[in-house]
Amino acid sequence: MTTRAVRAAAIAALAGLGLAGCAMQETSPEPVSVFSLSRGDCFSTDAEHTAAFVTPCSEPHLFEVTDVHPVEGDAFPGDEALQALTDELCPAAFADYTGGAPAASDSWAAMGFAPGEAGWDEQDDREIVCVVTPGDGAETSDSAQGVPSDYPTPEGTP
Repeated sequence: MTTRAVRAAAIAALAGLGLAGCAMQETSPEPVSVFSLSRGDCFSTDAEHTAAFVTPCSEPHLFEVTDVHPVEGDAFPGDEALQALTDELCPAAFADYTGGAPAASDSWAAMGFAPGEAGWDEQDDREIVCVVTPGDGAETSDSAQGVPSDYPTPEGTP
């Protein structure tokens, strides 16, 4: 191979790497299970709220994990029981994470993701994932962690 051919091959290889790098930056993140997330993860979901697309909190997202609570037991407890547990756990997780009560905030809302029976049985999803989401339903590029508390902390919350 001549020097000119080697140089042309090297330039072509570098150009190919540059194009691959650009393509990688333009693709969306790979989806993961909502039930594989950790406190502090920021993400958006698919329409069924089963796949999470994790992103840095400085990038647009709809949800931020405030806590993950394991659910005990082998048998699926039922949708109503999981909803009651979510309603009990997630407001306290919101208060701990943000420094304020969800009922007193216009900017943020508390909610949670609980597994359905199929996820419980087939994917071994056994967690309630508590999140904070913008109160207006629009994506944000901010984190809610430790937001300035212009609203009171609920009694009994540290």
